[in-house]
Amino acid sequence: MIKKYLEARIHIPINETRGNYVNEKVDWIVNDLQQFLSINNGIIIDQEVFEKEIVYTSSRNEDFTKEEILSFIENWMTTKEPFASFSGQLYEFAKDDIYELLINNFDGKHPNQALQFFDEDEKMTIMQRLNVRIEKLMGLTLTEY
Repeated sequence: MIKKYLEARIHIPINETRGNYVNEKVDWIVNDLQQFLSINNGIIIDQEVFEKEIVYTSSRNEDFTKEEILSFIENWMTTKEPFASFSGQLYEFAKDDIYELLINNFDGKHPNQALQFFDEDEKMTIMQRLNVRIEKLMGLTLTEY
């Protein structure tokens, strides 16, 4: 007989507060989940507490790390010119500049939604920043020799 199972990975933000420390909160959450799951013969196989640095929270209380935002940017860059043509250090510079521009202008939007509104003015801003960076790099290289 073949049985089907649901395996789920759940991330639950745990805010440490005065008098309620992480271990206590984890115990409460695990106990509540276990009671809920036991109704359907479910079990918690494994659990872990980990930390991640949140650099942005959307208006829908979605938390994002820098790496998550950069992955949205990388996906977006693959389809948008001139960024899709970039490679190597120029690609990395552009990605960093887009990140800096977006992180300061999200206005509560999801990162994908913010990228949809990235228009020609923002592209020109990035190109100007890239030109300045390249000029600085070339200037540094020339003065070193």
